[in-house]
Amino acid sequence: MYQDLERGCLNMDWDTYYERYSDWTERTQINNISSLKNFGASDEIVEVVQSLYNEKAATRLIQKALCEDVEFTAREIVELVDCLDTVPEDLILSCKNRFTREQLDELLDAGVDEQLLWIAAKRSGVAFSPDPDEEEDEYEEEEEEPEEPEEW
Repeated sequence: MYQDLERGCLNMDWDTYYERYSDWTERTQINNISSLKNFGASDEIVEVVQSLYNEKAATRLIQKALCEDVEFTAREIVELVDCLDTVPEDLILSCKNRFTREQLDELLDAGVDEQLLWIAAKRSGVAFSPDPDEEEDEYEEEEEEPEEPEEW
């Protein structure tokens, strides 16, 4: 069963969507997200999300991909956060590799929930403090005061 792609398919595979999305109007791109029955590689999904100028539609596409067990790399997640109206918890928690401290800082700057980043940091084996001053204070407390030299 074929239906004109400009009007939307009932079931569209990812390969067809990915191959044609750049030729469609934004409205058709967004409408056809609902029709997707499967997903491709995470880097292709990131490319599509970055081309959408609608944060809600981009978030919907990511949520749909996550429901289909697509996993994104830490680098891809950092690239995605500015394209989404909300960052799904599953996006951070299902990361297929470890986050670096710098990536966690970028996510924090982008407004991702601190508790979620604590969990990601723990899973990644990275020391993480949302307050950079707090980290410096801890370091200063660990340093011992230099002793006064004994007088001869």
